Amino acid sequence: MTSSSKGSFKKYFYRLANFSDKNTRMISVIFALAVTLTLLVYNYKSVKMNQEHINFYVLDPNKRAENYPEVLVIGKNNTCRLWIVIENYMERKIAGKVFLKVMDKPVSAIPVPVKANVSYDVEVENGRSWEKQVEIVIEKTGRFTLVFELWVFNAEVNKLEFYHFIVLPIDVIEA
Repeated sequence: MTSSSKGSFKKYFYRLANFSDKNTRMISVIFALAVTLTLLVYNYKSVKMNQEHINFYVLDPNKRAENYPEVLVIGKNNTCRLWIVIENYMERKIAGKVFLKVMDKPVSAIPVPVKANVSYDVEVENGRSWEKQVEIVIEKTGRFTLVFELWVFNAEVNKLEFYHFIVLPIDVIEA
């Protein structure tokens, strides 16, 4: 390498480091924009992928998450009225079942390994919701647990798979 080429090489990097040349500034701005755009696209894609979900909840008789029944009285109000709601944000139609299990023993495992008292078939289009008002009548005293389990059909393995659960405790007393 000759001394003149060393000098021009030094000048180029000096200009690059000091942004003294219009072209150098332009290249730097374009490079920064390319990196920023790449990161924005990556971030958008990764966040969008994680937004696919199903909302599953149980509401009180007024369709609010407030006044859940805590105590039922046999002979007076031993009927518990609730709403089951499923909202689908999976970018596809979902099918499945909601199992309602009334337990008079503590829940030790989820999903609860007992037969459901009642089940509801569910089909929900993407962006839509499914609602069902349920009435649960308990005829004996004690401490009970209402377990709502959502199972979604997986077409790849051709079976229902456990997705989510909700547990509500209720005491039933004599009048």
